[in-house]
Amino acid sequence: MDYRFRKVCIFAFACSSIGAMAQVDRSGLDGTVEDTSGKFLPGASITLVQTATGLRRETVTSTKGSYDIPELPIGVYRITFNAPCFQEKTVEGILNANRKDLCRWLACHDDHALP
Repeated sequence: MDYRFRKVCIFAFACSSIGAMAQVDRSGLDGTVEDTSGKFLPGASITLVQTATGLRRETVTSTKGSYDIPELPIGVYRITFNAPCFQEKTVEGILNANRKDLCRWLACHDDHALP
C-alpha cells in the first residue's frame, strides 16, 4: 500500500510541474503596415524598444506588408513604424504573456496628418 501511495504522489507532483513549466514570460507582435487606401507597404521599418530594459528589436515588412516579431519578454514597449515618404508613427503598449498581439499601422503621406 505504501508503494502505491508513493506512485500516486510522484504522479501528482509530475503533473503539477508540467503546468508550472508551461507558464512563460514571452509574447510576440505581428501585424500589417498599409497606406490609407489599404495597399500594403513592403519594406517599412518596425522598431520595438522595451521601456524598462532598453531591449531593442527591429524588422521590416514583407512584400505583403506583414511583420512578425516573436519571443518578446512581456512588458511595455515603444513601437515605431517608418516608411519612405510616410510620416513616422510611434505608439506605446503592453505585451502580455502567452498571446500574440496584433498591431496595424495605417500610414499617411508626409503632407497629411495622421488620424
